[in-house]
Amino acid sequence: MNFALKLFRGLSASLGVALLIGPLATPATAQTKSSTPYCFAVKDTLSVFSRPAANAAMGDRFNQGDIAYATTNPPTVRFDGNRAFVQVAIYGGRTAWVPRLSTIDGVPLLVDLSSDQCTNPPANAAGGRATGGPTTGGTTGTSGTVPYCYLVQRQTSVFSRPSPSAASGDSFNAGDIAYATTNPPTAVVYGGRSFIQVAIYGGRKAWVPQRSTIDGAPILVDLSTDQCNNPPIGAAGRR
Repeated sequence: MNFALKLFRGLSASLGVALLIGPLATPATAQTKSSTPYCFAVKDTLSVFSRPAANAAMGDRFNQGDIAYATTNPPTVRFDGNRAFVQVAIYGGRTAWVPRLSTIDGVPLLVDLSSDQCTNPPANAAGGRATGGPTTGGTTGTSGTVPYCYLVQRQTSVFSRPSPSAASGDSFNAGDIAYATTNPPTAVVYGGRSFIQVAIYGGRKAWVPQRSTIDGAPILVDLSTDQCNNPPIGAAGRR
């Protein structure tokens, strides 16, 4: 969210440290999508749904000012009774649904933008990368003027606080870019395990294991500053 991956508002007061959304009904695999992005400006708080149904609200939401990217171009729309939902890309390479035509006092909550305004499509969005990419946030945190980021080599769990018992049920995918909230990164050691604070969907923050490996290969690989070219809101280096 730049991407709607003005990363989610919902389970608490922003990941303070709030929880990420749990696994969605839709898998984290890429959908058929156009090479041209399609996106919407979110004009006010907007609930997110795990499926196109009025009773499937996830308890999280987009913030005012976020950009929501459709998974396809033209957007994939489904109806629940008379209510239309459009499928959008969200954090972790996943997809969710938002009301297509909701209004407040007659003002639409989703406003279609032109292609040239959809400049940072996330993984699984129309025009986005198939294997994941950086997410962007919605509320600022303390951050340095230079971004600090990591390439995620293998899927890794995301934690609501720096503790092995606080897995949120969501994850970064292989190929995602995880942005630290500060430079140098904010690290907390719990029970001998180091966690790094990162920016996530909805302007929130979460924690990822810093030194985890699989078969001896690190899951997080530090990238150079010139490779961290799209820091989300709440990340180090965000303008």
